[in-house]
Amino acid sequence: MNINYYRGSEENVLGRYVESAKKFNADVVVRITGDNPLTDIDLIDKLIDAHFKFNSDYTYCLDTPLGVSAEIINSKILKEISLKADLDYEKEHVTPYIRSHSEKYKILKFNSNLKHQYIRLTVDTNEDLDLIKVIYQNLGDLENLNINDIINFIKQNPEISQINSKIKQNPDNTIKNINIAFLTEGSSKIGMGHVYRSLTYAKELMENLGVKAYFLTKSNENVIKTIEDENFTIFKMKDDDEIVDILKELDINLTIIDNLNFKESILSKIKDKLDTKVVMVDNLTPKNDKYADVVLSLVRSNFDNKDCYNKNINTKYFCGPKYLILRNEFDSFKNKKDLKPEIEDILLIFGGSDPSNHTSAVLEKLSNNLRVNIVIGPEFKYFDDLEKVNKKIPNKNVKIHKEPGNIAELMYNADLVITSPGLSMFEAVYVGSPVLAISQNYLQNHYYTPLNYEYLLPKSEINSIEHYLDELSSLKRRKDILKFFNELDVGKGKVEVFKYLSEMILKDDHNAFIE
Repeated sequence: MNINYYRGSEENVLGRYVESAKKFNADVVVRITGDNPLTDIDLIDKLIDAHFKFNSDYTYCLDTPLGVSAEIINSKILKEISLKADLDYEKEHVTPYIRSHSEKYKILKFNSNLKHQYIRLTVDTNEDLDLIKVIYQNLGDLENLNINDIINFIKQNPEISQINSKIKQNPDNTIKNINIAFLTEGSSKIGMGHVYRSLTYAKELMENLGVKAYFLTKSNENVIKTIEDENFTIFKMKDDDEIVDILKELDINLTIIDNLNFKESILSKIKDKLDTKVVMVDNLTPKNDKYADVVLSLVRSNFDNKDCYNKNINTKYFCGPKYLILRNEFDSFKNKKDLKPEIEDILLIFGGSDPSNHTSAVLEKLSNNLRVNIVIGPEFKYFDDLEKVNKKIPNKNVKIHKEPGNIAELMYNADLVITSPGLSMFEAVYVGSPVLAISQNYLQNHYYTPLNYEYLLPKSEINSIEHYLDELSSLKRRKDILKFFNELDVGKGKVEVFKYLSEMILKDDHNAFIE
C-alpha cells in the first residue's frame, strides 16, 4: 500500500500533529486515534460540516460512546497551543490546553444527541477487545456498520456491555476519583428547571473531571425517567431523612443542592457528619448560606453580577446572570444570528410543567400567519386543552415538541421566544432570540421585578399579549432587547465557576480543570 505518513515523537503527540500538518500542508486536522476501530464516519462528516459552518477553531463531540468520535482543529491553532502548552499531559493528549483556555478560542461542542456515553467502544484492554469481537461477529456488514446499529444492538442485548463495564476510563484531566451528589426536585407544581439545571452541571463535571454523579430525589416517575434517560444513577427517597445516610454510603466529595427551600436541619447534618463540600444553587433562604462552601444564585444580587467571598461564614458567592450555567448545546449557536425584519417564527416554552397552562392561553392569542413551535415537558398536564386550542384555529402552522433534544436550535430559529422568567429566558437571548416573558406565579413576578425588563409581564397581562406582540414587530425594539441582555454578560462566567469548583474539590492541583 502506498500511504503517506509522518513519524514523530512518541511522548509529544501535540508536536507530532503540528509537524504532520506542516508536512502535508493541511489547514485543518481531523484527530482519530488508532485504538478506536468503530469510529463513525457519518458522525465525523457531521463534525466537519459543523466545524466549517460555524468557522470554529476546534470542534469536538458530546455524549457519544467512548471510541466513536473525533476532534477537529485548525492547524494554525495546533501550532499556537504547541508553543504555549507546558504540561506533559497537554502535549501527550493534544487538546487539553485549548479546552482549558476556551475563552481564547472559538470552540464548538457538537451535540450528537446519541446520549450513550456510558458505552465503551475503545480498545485499551482485553475486555474491550472481547466486546469489539462480539460486535463484529454479530453485525456482519462491517462496511456499512454505523454507531446507531451498534447502540441498538447493545440496547437489545444489554449483557454485552457488561463485558468491559468494569474497565474505568481515566480521562486525561482526572486526578482522582470524585463522587458528586445532586439533590434536586421537579414536579408539575414547581416545574422541571431545577432538574434540567442539575443535569447540566452533572454533564459538565463528568466531561471535565471524569466524576461519578448521583441524583437523590423524592420526585415522581416522570422526573426519574428524565434523569435515567441521561444515564445517571438515581436514589429515590421517601423523605429527606435518608439523605445523610446515602451520601455517607456513596463517599460523596461534593454535594450540589438545587432546591429553593432546602431544610436547614438536613444541611446542618450534612456539614456535621460528612466530609463533603456543599454548593447551593438558587436557595432562597440566606440563613442557609453558612452551611455552603459555594452559593450560586441568579436572583440574590438583584441581577447584578457579583463574585465575592464572605470570610465570616467561609462562603464563596457567584451571583447574577453572568454565572448561569447553560447547556453546551447553546454555545454552538451563540453570536451567529441576524434578526429578521419581521416576526415569522415563534417558540412557546413555559418549562417542563407549565402549571398555569400559559402555552394554551398564548397560542390562542397568536395570529394565523405565524409559524409556532411549542415545547412541552414531562410534567405538562394540559395536552388536551392545547390540542383543542390548536384545532380551533386550523390555519395555524403549529408543531408540538415533547421533550426535544434540540431546544437550542429551536430557540435559535425563532424570531421571538415567549416563555417565563427563568433559565429559558436567558437561554433564548444567549443564542440571539428576543424574549417576551410572562410570569407563572407570585415568586417569579417578585424575584424578577428587579431585573427591570420592559417585556417581563405579570400573569394578569396574558390577555393583552397582542399589544406587546405589535410593539415587538419593530426590529429596533427586538434589537434593544438583545442589547439589554448582552450588557448582563449572560453565561460568560461559566469557566470561572467550574474552575473554582474543580480547584475546590481537587485541592491545590490547579491544572486539573479542563473547560
